[in-house]
Amino acid sequence: MSIGSDLGFAAPRTGYEPDNSLVLPKDFLGLEFEFENVTRSIDPALDWACLVTNKEDGSLRNYGQEFVFERPLFGKDATDVIRGLCAHAKKNKYTTGLRTGIHVHIDARNIGYPQLRWWLVLNALLEPAIYRWVGAGREENVFCLPWYSTDAVLPVLREIYRKEGTELGLAASRLAQKKYSGLNLDCLRRFGSIEYRHLQTTTDADRVLRWVNICQRFKAASDELANKPGGYEPVVWLKGGQALDLFFWKDLLKAQFEDLDYPDFLRDVRTKGLPTALEIVREGPQFTISVSRANEKVKSYLASKKPEKKDEALVMTMDAVNEVPVVLNTLFPSAAPPPNTVPPPTVEPPALPGVTWRRSDFVAVMSYLRQHYGDFPQQDYGLTPGSLMSSVMYR
Repeated sequence: MSIGSDLGFAAPRTGYEPDNSLVLPKDFLGLEFEFENVTRSIDPALDWACLVTNKEDGSLRNYGQEFVFERPLFGKDATDVIRGLCAHAKKNKYTTGLRTGIHVHIDARNIGYPQLRWWLVLNALLEPAIYRWVGAGREENVFCLPWYSTDAVLPVLREIYRKEGTELGLAASRLAQKKYSGLNLDCLRRFGSIEYRHLQTTTDADRVLRWVNICQRFKAASDELANKPGGYEPVVWLKGGQALDLFFWKDLLKAQFEDLDYPDFLRDVRTKGLPTALEIVREGPQFTISVSRANEKVKSYLASKKPEKKDEALVMTMDAVNEVPVVLNTLFPSAAPPPNTVPPPTVEPPALPGVTWRRSDFVAVMSYLRQHYGDFPQQDYGLTPGSLMSSVMYR
């Protein structure tokens, strides 16, 4: 008999044993379970109780509390806590609903930058499949929104994709106010983890463990792709079309493919996942040019870009590095010399009535020209504020 057992406390128990039912049997995990109607606390005599802490959560109601791994766990310690907590919550009639979720933290401290880049790309591609698996309307839940429906996170994701060292932490910190994405990367800076927020809380331990394995599969798959002999960058791979190969996904996701597969799997990868992934890996700054009542030449070019109708103006988003020269040649045929050539001494753009530029558009073009043509006198291009005053709309 020990003092701990006499006083009602279990001896600290950490087995440090791998669990081969997990995709990564020795990889550290952190889990958070949100429950409401928590009227009975955990019996400290339970052998897993010392590995869990709980606290009130202001986003929950009716005695809502959050139960969290006391520290990162792996293997059998993690699976024992998951099964024990689910059984305890079910027995004591804790409730779940729209406000409650299970947050899975996957350890990212032991990965490199290539793995992180593949991780972002794979998550973007498979988001539709993830939300279909978790169900419960989580795609529209404000606590776990998908990347493909929240444009505000894309610029930050593009920055995270490219940054290394302390700059990565600074980039991730920009997501602090956008942490309610399904995949939360702000935790990279705070804990060294990547947080999956998608799943609504359940007391079904088998379902929770299936979800943990799906999350771990993303890490394992990212590592596999990053270390593939003769491998290549995600941007090259995306353009090669392999993301639309069902056999590729079967081989990469292994047992978890059965969870994520459904009849429209490839369609959703193509229509929702691929556009998001391409935005993340896209190189060069982006900006929009709004043109209303433009001449037929401009309209024809914009039509080829399939612009979106907004505020009675045609709005087009472009890759500045590849497309700005084309646009400048379209709007002002003499204004944008080909790269690596000496610009003409003086060029006055022809007037195009009805072409409307936003101030941000003008700044973006100037920035592009300075970057790719050096420090040139702006007036030599006929693109000074004065020469464009009639066509620039400040707003």
